Amino acid sequence: SDESTTHHSTIRSRYQSMDAERHAAFARLVERIDPAARLIDARRLTGGVSAEITLLVVEDVSRTRSRWVVRRHGPVDLASDPQIAHNEYQLLRVLARQRIKAPTPIAVDDSCDLFPTPVIVVEFVAGEPMFEATDVTRPNVTRQVADELRRIHETVAADDVPFL
Repeated sequence: SDESTTHHSTIRSRYQSMDAERHAAFARLVERIDPAARLIDARRLTGGVSAEITLLVVEDVSRTRSRWVVRRHGPVDLASDPQIAHNEYQLLRVLARQRIKAPTPIAVDDSCDLFPTPVIVVEFVAGEPMFEATDVTRPNVTRQVADELRRIHETVAADDVPFL
């Protein structure tokens, strides 16, 4: 139908900055995680130092849209921990169980058949930094960081995260 053609043309026009092969890999990843969902948009995010970060907009069967972040670690991370995506996923699951503020883990794919290295998929968390990196010398910022680290260490059992 004309409506379907227009809809698909509109979707395709959003992906001009991502090649078709990469877009197809993200679409297959979404389908692998939720066969009833579909990829609406995929955009590479800037600013990642140790990983390639891609934002996905996903629509489920009820037409509800959500945003997922796909992290694909780089060679330095993989050299220090070849299981980094799996370990990060497990750590985020532990943090979620303990109600520690962190992105909710969605999936990990270490098959390497869609991407050359494993990926972890987490919920997108909108926000702004609470302080600048240069603020860490201010006593109130240092206290906030120390309090959160203490809380994490008090609630997360070493047996839950043996890879750390």
